[in-house]
Amino acid sequence: MTQNDASHRAGSGHSQRAQIGPQDEHDRQPGSPRAQPKRLKADTSAAAAQSDAQGREQERGRELRLYIGGLVAALVLTVLPFGLVYWASLPRNTVLITVAVCALAQVVFHFRCFLHISFARQKREDLQLILFSTLLLAIMAGGTLWIMANLATRMHGTGS
Repeated sequence: MTQNDASHRAGSGHSQRAQIGPQDEHDRQPGSPRAQPKRLKADTSAAAAQSDAQGREQERGRELRLYIGGLVAALVLTVLPFGLVYWASLPRNTVLITVAVCALAQVVFHFRCFLHISFARQKREDLQLILFSTLLLAIMAGGTLWIMANLATRMHGTGS
């Protein structure tokens, strides 16, 4: 609004309240959110930024604890079978079962702690992909062992 328009309205008999629109009048009410000074809005955005930074810091802390826990579990699940095999204090079958269980547990810990794959709804596709890949690898490895065993039997013969 120019200065001429303001003087024209002031001189035309309109009151000051008529010049203020309904939104402007609402904005000046003490309880309205628009009545807050800009400084308060800046403080609010600074508080939101600080809260966001604290959230990121907490997330980093959680992730670091997950990595450290996974590292400790991986070390224990690696050293335990090596120790059992090295000192051979248990029967052979017990050692083999313990090594297999530790290997499976270590796979689960690696998936959870390092690859961040869980049973959550959004992660199921990743888990299904990994399980399918594992199935394919097992079929290939099993087929290879079967063929090699069959060839070894044919080469050495059974003496008929």
